[in-house]
Amino acid sequence: MGFFDTNDLFLEAAVDDQIDDVPPTAAQAIHIAKMEMLRVSREKNLRNVFPELQAGHSYHFISAGDVDAVSFLTMLIERHGPFDDFYGSTWTMSRQDCELLDRYLQDGLIKKITFFTGEYFAKRETSVYATLLKVVAKHGGRMRMFKNHCKLLLVENHAKQFWAVAEGSANFTTNPRTEQTTITPSRELYDFYKGWFEELLINANK
Repeated sequence: MGFFDTNDLFLEAAVDDQIDDVPPTAAQAIHIAKMEMLRVSREKNLRNVFPELQAGHSYHFISAGDVDAVSFLTMLIERHGPFDDFYGSTWTMSRQDCELLDRYLQDGLIKKITFFTGEYFAKRETSVYATLLKVVAKHGGRMRMFKNHCKLLLVENHAKQFWAVAEGSANFTTNPRTEQTTITPSRELYDFYKGWFEELLINANK
């Protein structure tokens, strides 16, 4: 079992309107299907402009509510995966993105997950937060919730000697706002953020 820090977990009513282990209503099912179709369309647009990443360069994206933040992970998996390690940090995220991470882990496209979230997520969206906890635990990953607002994505493919970091303003979810994302294929930057994440886990109970 991986590491879980739940000392600050709040148990309040969730904003998410679908309860775990309960089939969605017809209206919820339609909404989920529409969101998935929207994701596919947006990822097609992102795929058309996503560059060939080269070491020594950073790639900057501005989106206007037309890209799900996790779609950048999808692009990286398509071009450079599967990944031995994945580190993620977000303030909050959607149930659909939790389920997408689950599929990537099940399919071996991500082999190891370490994840960090904010206390708002655990306090106000408890059902989705519980879904993420289940996904991470199911795949033997590690997770910590704390006063966190960082949006980061780190991936490593050791066989290909590929490391990349995505830094941005967007949470791991689709929203209608303008967001920025910078992707840098860099071992040094990857190691910098990985070291910080690992320190957070080591110092969690101190």
